[in-house]
Amino acid sequence: MAVRFYWFKAELNNGGLPQYFWNSSGAFTADQIADLAKIGCQTESEILCSAARKLFGSVTPPTDTTERRTQIQAFYGTHPFNDDDDQERLLQLDGKDDLRSETSHLQDNQKAIAEALCAWFRSNSLFFTRLKDKP
Repeated sequence: MAVRFYWFKAELNNGGLPQYFWNSSGAFTADQIADLAKIGCQTESEILCSAARKLFGSVTPPTDTTERRTQIQAFYGTHPFNDDDDQERLLQLDGKDDLRSETSHLQDNQKAIAEALCAWFRSNSLFFTRLKDKP
């Protein structure tokens, strides 16, 4: 769970939700949705669900990276990044939902998500008995 949150945060801050879904971390979207709900971040879980539904028509995107990227490219008509300033490609993206509002909300709530994750780990310490010091 902690590793999924790390990559979710890293992708969110680097390129937003389109990058999260595009990269290998997107394979764990269904788990991340469940993790957010499990730690008490229901709104954020619902936002990630909504974003996945917009791109993939389902809250469970393909776990296969190639298949997921194919669906993303079908949605946008190209890959969703402005990394090469290709004006023709950028015109294809014009008017498409870039998940900016969802990304912004999740970025704005990163501290609350981190605090909820830490609180969940503290209150569920019995799951981590192997990590405790031996007497």
